[in-house]
Amino acid sequence: MKISATSKDLTAGLLFLAAGAFILYSAVQFRIGTPRVMGPGFFPAMLGGLLIVLALITILRSFGRRDEGGTAVRMRPVLFILGAAASFGLLIKPAGLLIAVFGTVVIASFASNDLRLRDAVIVGVILAGLSALVFVELLGQRLPLLGTVFG
Repeated sequence: MKISATSKDLTAGLLFLAAGAFILYSAVQFRIGTPRVMGPGFFPAMLGGLLIVLALITILRSFGRRDEGGTAVRMRPVLFILGAAASFGLLIKPAGLLIAVFGTVVIASFASNDLRLRDAVIVGVILAGLSALVFVELLGQRLPLLGTVFG
């Protein structure tokens, strides 16, 4: 019986391990505290630790499976989703929350082969409005609704 790691599971496990180690290392720079009196590093430390546990489970499982063969990575969805996330970061300050959320939703919708621009615009408007309601009104976050470009 030949034991080999599936490349997808092993790669995912190693990426989870690296991310978890980075998060845990960053979290211990802050006061951790206790579960009763949590410090600012407590929650990130817990998440980093859980990600490391998930990574180890994924890596161990990769050795018990047969490799199904490689599947091609479709670049269109990857590029549009990454572009949507980047656009939010680039738009939030100069354009404000409403435009940033709307732009993110519309750009992310191009990742799908079944793009309906009208639907993306409707969802973008709804999510922008809900984001403003939740974050600005209900949670009291100091986010500009329309940024310096429009204000």
